Amino acid sequence: WWIGGGSLVGVVAVAAVVLLWGSGGDTPSPEVAEVPDTAATQVTQAKQELDANQAAAAARLASRNLVRDFGEVENLQVSRKGAADFVSAADTRAEEKLLAELVRARPDYGFLGEEGGTQAKGDGIHRWIVDPLDGTTNFLHGLPHFAISIGLERNGEIVAGVVYEPLRDELYCQVMKQLTGNA
Repeated sequence: WWIGGGSLVGVVAVAAVVLLWGSGGDTPSPEVAEVPDTAATQVTQAKQELDANQAAAAARLASRNLVRDFGEVENLQVSRKGAADFVSAADTRAEEKLLAELVRARPDYGFLGEEGGTQAKGDGIHRWIVDPLDGTTNFLHGLPHFAISIGLERNGEIVAGVVYEPLRDELYCQVMKQLTGNA
């Protein structure tokens, strides 16, 4: 199942969710191996889970306007962004809402959005990577397969991913577990 048309941000968020889920079988992949119970690991894990919850809450808030706009797709103003890539008023509004919510929740984190680029520099360690309307082409053609994709990067590594499909109210979320030693 694939939502987007291959946007980098959408690929990052979807890849984060898929990769962090691991094999899904009885044998855990290296990304979801058992983690020693250390206080530092538990604090980091809890913070990443809180960040993922905040990303999910922001996605749900931003989706309200997307759902409304999807019902009125013929009224949206659309402009060309590239050869086959469209940007809509709905896309821009969703990114603005995500920026406001995520920066409010974590003012020290950076923000990279598909539409506006880097809009918050942050601490240089943490950065939200956002595609506010992953599946813009589907959205603009009235196809009900689109999502909001959010990745969280820490020190250049994706540590959490959230994909929210508002029309079906389906949320996919995964947080990378901390590994220690030679895993």
